[in-house]
Amino acid sequence: SSLAYAQPIEGEEPQVCQNAISTHEMKACADAYFEMADAQLNRMWADVRACFALADNNDSWQKLIQGQRGWIKFRDDFCEAKATDEWGTGTGWGLGYQGCRTQETQARTEYLSGFFSRVYCEESESGEQ
Repeated sequence: SSLAYAQPIEGEEPQVCQNAISTHEMKACADAYFEMADAQLNRMWADVRACFALADNNDSWQKLIQGQRGWIKFRDDFCEAKATDEWGTGTGWGLGYQGCRTQETQARTEYLSGFFSRVYCEESESGEQ
């Protein structure tokens, strides 16, 4: 199974972004792109869960879930610090924060999809453990 969810979001410009001019509109656009990236990550996790079910490996699955929850906290804290460093507390902070979260989520999806498809899903599909 190929877990190809980490492609950059191309050709899928959210409607809210098409005429975004004001800070409020640009923030709504950034939110929409983050939601798209997050949905990609969640679809990837659903496929990974199916691979773990095939391998009957619930202990490892629980560890992965704990690790992912830790990563989400890291991502949000990191992006908060980065946005504050780059934007201070100005009106651009929300754009910087959501842009960072989108980039980090896309990078995480790319990393995990490659890792899981190589390490777990191929083994599960071939019957190896």
